[in-house]
Amino acid sequence: MDSSTFNSLSSRLTRLELQAGEKDKSGVSLTAQVQDLQAKVDALYKSNAELQTLERIIETVRDPKKHIPEVRNRSSVPDAEKQEVLLAKFPAIREAYSNLAELSTLDIPALSSEVVNKIDLESVHQRQEAIEGIMRAYHMLVVKNTLVFEKYMALMERENSFWVDVERKLTAMKIRLDELEDKKHYA
Repeated sequence: MDSSTFNSLSSRLTRLELQAGEKDKSGVSLTAQVQDLQAKVDALYKSNAELQTLERIIETVRDPKKHIPEVRNRSSVPDAEKQEVLLAKFPAIREAYSNLAELSTLDIPALSSEVVNKIDLESVHQRQEAIEGIMRAYHMLVVKNTLVFEKYMALMERENSFWVDVERKLTAMKIRLDELEDKKHYA
């Protein structure tokens, strides 16, 4: 950046700072108005916990690596909360399972000869333990994800049978209520 550009930007910044500090028609400076709005936003966040949750979700979407979930004792989390989280994450679980199934069917030994020719066997042998560790971890993840998906599907089946049972009972109660109303009406 040359000196004329720097001087121009510096003078513009100085003018903006002066304008932000000057009082407007209402007698309040722009800086004071911004501080007042910030205080109102802070009060709104304190009064509505849902907004804090929304803000955390937005931050997670913007930078997923920044979000580190809370570490809680599994036994301290109620089952209802666990089920609610599972139900909320159903599409992601189903997609992850299909991706995992596709990945597990990948034929790793059948690498193309071009790729095999490019591999430096010396470096592979040096990293053999790390590679085997990664493969063990991968297979453990496949097994664990399969178990999680099966448990999730069992939960969905229980949830579905519960609602079918509720609907059946409501239908039976409606039929019984209609019969009682008919008896009362004709009596």
